[in-house]
Amino acid sequence: MSIISKAKAVCHKCGGNHTIDIYKSINAETDPDLKAAVLSGEAFLWECPDCGTSNLATYECLYHDPKEKYMVWVLPFGEPEGPQKDAIMNQVRAMGDYRLRIVSNAGDLMEKVMIYDAGLDDRCIELVKYVAGRELENVSNLHFYRLQDDVMVFSGVKGAVDAEGNAAAGKMDGFGFGLNVYEDCQGILSRNPEIAKEDGFVRIDADWVASILK
Repeated sequence: MSIISKAKAVCHKCGGNHTIDIYKSINAETDPDLKAAVLSGEAFLWECPDCGTSNLATYECLYHDPKEKYMVWVLPFGEPEGPQKDAIMNQVRAMGDYRLRIVSNAGDLMEKVMIYDAGLDDRCIELVKYVAGRELENVSNLHFYRLQDDVMVFSGVKGAVDAEGNAAAGKMDGFGFGLNVYEDCQGILSRNPEIAKEDGFVRIDADWVASILK
């Protein structure tokens, strides 16, 4: 069951103060419309009633897919400690074998859901990004988008980016890679089971790749 709460928000254009709905937890099985809102980005947007501007809502959210047995915890303000973390871990332990992930923003949550919906392993996808980044010239911010036939489609910024990794003089583009690259990355994990070990909620991202390739 999904849990809706209230939060204070300020419009980035007119400065208006408002109370908005946020989702403390989202259950993809019981609330498929909310899952669709996550994938479209609408679950993390709100419209200012004063000026009509669309704003990004940044908040903590636990995304849960009981059917596919995974949770993604969106933690934009750092990782929690104490009772909150213990309560969620106790809940997860009672559910059995789950994939548990931490991400920092809505965009990374969207990518995780797309990866798992495609039946893929996000660890292999991060390794594919690493390989692709070394092959593609002047391309950054690769994100998995979909699996089309036997081609993995990624979006990315081609050209310059600013200090925060946002497109500056660059532009968004699409890039495709064959599943053979993914299968090679699967082989790396299968030959090195120690790097594939997981304990609780973990971040699987570019920093994780860097840590295993030291």
